[in-house]
Amino acid sequence: MVERDGNGGWGGRALEVRIVGSKATATPTGDTFRSIFGLRSTWFRVR
Repeated sequence: MVERDGNGGWGGRALEVRIVGSKATATPTGDTFRSIFGLRSTWFRVR
């Protein structure tokens, strides 16, 4: 996670997510990540 809004548990909703692959790195918004992975909210945690 690159950036959260700071509200509530886990530091809040995801505003920006960094995805690191073997050939490239992407930094989608939290809403774009949510949409791509079929999540219902930007309130998620990735380990």
